[in-house]
Amino acid sequence: MSRDTRLPLSIPAWPAPKHIRAYTTLRSPGESVNHYSAYNLATHVGDHHEHVVQNRYHLAQYANLPNDPIWLNQTHSSIAIDLDNITRDSIMTADASHTRKINTICAVMTADCLPMLVTNEEGTEVAAIHAGWQGLSKGVIENTLSVLTSAPESLLIWLGPSIQKENYEVGEEVYHAFLEEHDLSEIDAAFTKRADNKWHADIPLLAVQRLIRYGVKKNPYLFITTMYLCPFTGLFFISTRWHNRKNGQLNFYCACIAILASLALRLVRSVNSPAS
Repeated sequence: MSRDTRLPLSIPAWPAPKHIRAYTTLRSPGESVNHYSAYNLATHVGDHHEHVVQNRYHLAQYANLPNDPIWLNQTHSSIAIDLDNITRDSIMTADASHTRKINTICAVMTADCLPMLVTNEEGTEVAAIHAGWQGLSKGVIENTLSVLTSAPESLLIWLGPSIQKENYEVGEEVYHAFLEEHDLSEIDAAFTKRADNKWHADIPLLAVQRLIRYGVKKNPYLFITTMYLCPFTGLFFISTRWHNRKNGQLNFYCACIAILASLALRLVRSVNSPAS
């Protein structure tokens, strides 16, 4: 019996220009088997390489992407890489990418961490950010936005599916990493202390706080509004903690964004055409 390799996709609900294409993948059987059978897209977790290649192929097909996404070697860093100045075959260690080129696809993989997709009101540049607590505390958001040409007030930012505060237990080191840079009022809102000296941390809220501080004026568009959609439930998205609890193996889903050629060129022509 053949496996069902259809890939369900979630499309951000945000007012990005029509020539901006953005997706996140959801849990689905895919080509991978056993503990990796949640449409794993990562090559570094022990899954069969050929299965991951096929899963990535199906992503490009079902999302109707003009090219394969440019995958990063993510290390929870604050590095943002310019995809307009790299060769596709090079290994890129970074946790964010950005481009102004048409049909170049920025992508990040997450499995509890926060994926962030960025564009501007005109849709002339895009970025994808992998924002876990380490990257956030090191400044991955600020490093990414600082290399964009757009003013912060013109940016549209989508915060994708990530583990929610009630399910995200962290230690003292996480609390203190943010205590050095955030106001106490922000810390009180983002962290809740437990009786065992551990904390529950609100990663999306910490990201929003840093966006506001950077000068982003528009409210970020949040994917998750109920705990039902939290990756830790294991229903729709992939969670490190959920998988470790169940079987000890890890899968990754992805969020990607691109400027499409046909619609972008149509927009340019309409802007440059003389008035009738």
